[in-house]
Amino acid sequence: MNLKKQIILVFILSLFFLFSYFFLFSKFIIYPTVIPMTSGGNTYLFADWTAVLGANLCKELGYDVYLKNPCDPWGRTHVYGEILLHIPFVEKFKIFYFDILPVIINYIFVVVVLASLSFKSFKSYINYFTALVVLFSFPVILAIERGQFDILMFILMFILAHSKNKIINLFILVFTTISKFYPIALTIIFFFEKNFKKIFINFLIFLIIILSIFFIQNEEMLKIFANKDQGVAFGIYNFSLIGTLKFFKNSNIIISNTNYSFFIFLLLLIPAVIFFVKILKYFSNEKIINKLDYNFFEDKLYIFASAIILFCYFFSSNFVYREIFIIGLIPWIIKIYISNKNQSFFSFYYYFLMFKFLISTPITYIYMNKIIQNINPILLIIKYTMDLYIASFIAGIFLVFLIKSLNIQKIK
Repeated sequence: MNLKKQIILVFILSLFFLFSYFFLFSKFIIYPTVIPMTSGGNTYLFADWTAVLGANLCKELGYDVYLKNPCDPWGRTHVYGEILLHIPFVEKFKIFYFDILPVIINYIFVVVVLASLSFKSFKSYINYFTALVVLFSFPVILAIERGQFDILMFILMFILAHSKNKIINLFILVFTTISKFYPIALTIIFFFEKNFKKIFINFLIFLIIILSIFFIQNEEMLKIFANKDQGVAFGIYNFSLIGTLKFFKNSNIIISNTNYSFFIFLLLLIPAVIFFVKILKYFSNEKIINKLDYNFFEDKLYIFASAIILFCYFFSSNFVYREIFIIGLIPWIIKIYISNKNQSFFSFYYYFLMFKFLISTPITYIYMNKIIQNINPILLIIKYTMDLYIASFIAGIFLVFLIKSLNIQKIK
């Protein structure tokens, strides 16, 4: 398949997914698997995007939107960077900003995902299977239904993986960091340099810019951290080690009048540690470690996605829509799997991620619709266990990448 036909196919498939989402949303099929955002008897699409726009409207009216935001249907205060309060002409172009722009961003996101998964062509059933599983998974549907700003972060991460222009890359790093903070993990790009001097200089420039902005906006920053618990994720909607620990701490898994919650967590933790150690040993093989080459798009995207996932999972409490960054892992895994099917680890890794995406929707459906309430704790254990094991996989490979980068720089 030539490039022109591939591009046409990607755009056609993207339209298919977009219309599928519209059908699911308009017919209320996804509710209450996705908790509907309702106000005044109305259900709102793109509710998280609406919060940002509402903050812009109220800012123009003179409100301190970090403290009060009556322009949002739910009165949610602004919890993002101050830069997102400078969207121009929101009042004048409400229809475009509230209804059209989020559709455009969602469409671009689907195009980007399909482009990432297709490589040079849709030449294998794996590409189609992956696209269907990923784009109809619960985290993706939730992110699109909410109009989550993380979708734009994913698109910018994709551009960063493609771009070789250092000015554009610096702009993306600064914008994403001062908007949502967690994309500071993307500064892992500095480790792609050939020596410590370049790493130090690039990171110093970035740090000076970021600290200068944060110093100027210090009052806003304090208010953001004061609002950090607004809309905290819970239960099946949570993706974080913090959420996992809280679940087991607050659970009562009683056997013979004894609470075994913490013991069960330790039992689940042991395989995660074993996976981590085995991955370190597996990738210590020179032939294997050289399969991660950050000169290629898929490899860079994998490292960027890994950095964000690990940062979010271990250091903050997140909604499951942040699992969309797991998609960034898949192109590299498929590339290695297709090129060398003897690599059983990559086959297992790929199908484990597919299982994670595939099972997320039925688990959430059963849990949120209270079909069998007695098994809800089991569903949460399955969800948190998969998160923990995936994090151990990612952490092991990511650590190997860092070691490899440092060794190369020492040689240089």
